Amino acid sequence: MSETIYWTELKSPVGPLVLLATDAGLCRIEFGDFALREEKLRNWTRTWFTGDA
Repeated sequence: MSETIYWTELKSPVGPLVLLATDAGLCRIEFGDFALREEKLRNWTRTWFTGDA
């Protein structure tokens, strides 16, 4: 069973932050633009939330 992962990108004093969360809460914080990290984050979610990797 897969779980919905929500994400948002925020501007911060140290640069852009990408936050990922599920209904259970925050599960990952990344520094940098989502567009530059999208493939890495997709691989991470497949590994930890669907077990397909």
